[in-house]
Amino acid sequence: MPKRTNVFQKIVFLVKKHAATGATVTESKLLRDRITGAAREVDICVESVIVGHEVVVSLECRDRGRKADVQWVEEMKTKHDVSRPMHWY
Repeated sequence: MPKRTNVFQKIVFLVKKHAATGATVTESKLLRDRITGAAREVDICVESVIVGHEVVVSLECRDRGRKADVQWVEEMKTKHDVSRPMHWY
């Protein structure tokens, strides 16, 4: 799957990169689905270790012109619930 990006995503990436001291911030990161093993792309991924625990925060950047309906929110929740960074496998 080719990495995709947009201007808003790039801005969010730069803000998070500068705000996330000690964290790794990646734009268009591929995560592996823990159930199917399929690669899934997230727009921004912030990874860090906090008090000895690996923490992964993934963000989806969405254009305000497209309404985020309940179905989309549920799809994103499911996508992020079952995904892990690919390098963990």
